[in-house]
Amino acid sequence: MSPLGSIRRLPSKNYQARYTYRGAKYKAPETFKTRRSAIAWLAEEEKLIALGVWTPPKQRAEEAEKAARREASTKITLGEWLIQYYEGLRHGIRPIKESTLQDYLKVVNNRILRPLPPSGGVGVGTKSVVEDFAVTPLAGVNKSLVHKWWDSINRAYPTPTTNQKAYKRLRAALSAAVEQGLIDHNPCYIKAAGGRINTKDKHLPTDAELAAIMEHMPARYRALTSLVLFHGLRIGEAVALEQRDVRVAGEVPYAPQIMVTIRQNAQRLVEQRAGRPHTYLLWQSTKTASGRRTVPIMGSHTRYFLKHMADYPARECLIRTEEGPRTAQLFTSTRSGAPIMDTSYRSILNRAEENAGVTTDIDPHCGRNWLITRLAEQGAHLKEIGKILGQTDLETITNVYMKVRAGRAETLMNKVDLSLEYEK
Repeated sequence: MSPLGSIRRLPSKNYQARYTYRGAKYKAPETFKTRRSAIAWLAEEEKLIALGVWTPPKQRAEEAEKAARREASTKITLGEWLIQYYEGLRHGIRPIKESTLQDYLKVVNNRILRPLPPSGGVGVGTKSVVEDFAVTPLAGVNKSLVHKWWDSINRAYPTPTTNQKAYKRLRAALSAAVEQGLIDHNPCYIKAAGGRINTKDKHLPTDAELAAIMEHMPARYRALTSLVLFHGLRIGEAVALEQRDVRVAGEVPYAPQIMVTIRQNAQRLVEQRAGRPHTYLLWQSTKTASGRRTVPIMGSHTRYFLKHMADYPARECLIRTEEGPRTAQLFTSTRSGAPIMDTSYRSILNRAEENAGVTTDIDPHCGRNWLITRLAEQGAHLKEIGKILGQTDLETITNVYMKVRAGRAETLMNKVDLSLEYEK
């Protein structure tokens, strides 16, 4: 028994010290290995009471922990914290996809940690401003420095979308620092940085342009082109298709129906091999749960798929997946039987456009704009469109993808004119 309180031995053989003061019971935040240590702690509590500087033990422990975290934040730089935070996302309870993490790290590196030199001499001095920002102690990051960084990258880089992504990544990391008690508040708040960015509208291809591209596309890649330009598949979804995902229903050759089931997505990633970057494809789950869907192929395009399966039978190859390597029979592959990189297909598409004499502004994603627009013209409602495209965000469908074809206004007005019921 101590003059202030009591000590008891726990089943763990450690000692617990406790006491009553002003009608409330308190105990040491931790147990002690020896009775002597427990007695010393009670004596120190008694001393604090006598000096009139006593506060509850739990409160003092929390304040000490907070002080230790603040001390740590003066030793770790902003750049070090960004790396620590984003690497931590890889190993969390719900780890994010490697492709998403690489996207995050790319923008953090290019706009905060290792800024690319501004092009054309624009924004001279910006690189040093950003580099100084990255080596600032985490505890020293304030609103003024954040605004200075934001102004610098916007002067140097005419890439508002990338700059905004960097701002959001910085804000997320600093929010985590607040949650962990490393800093008191998040200094990263710039109203203009979170606003909507008006991006250039993607080109809405005409039917004639798409037909010309199909005609000049190498036969090996016509079915793949049909999938991305006419049926709304994302390029990663189309590249990831295996033979088992393409099913022929109905009677061949009289009334065949091709059904394509999207189960996965092939994402281009980068890893280090012998100190050098190496690019590879990783088969992973679709972008969202709604991405898993079955898309019926238009009857006029059935011939591309039947010919593809006859002329280019699937060959077994090794692919990398989130669960590890496995063999697969890919629907589309290169002449050597390897998976086709999305970058390689873009080059093939670009050459086909040049040979067809159409604009090279048509990229694989333009097919989603074209299909959504055509489906809307045929009276499909938004949820039907979303099901075919694997897109649940209806606002994105209407505000980003849906366009108005040239000449469509005249066609609609003519239809209204024909529907008038009074005598003309």
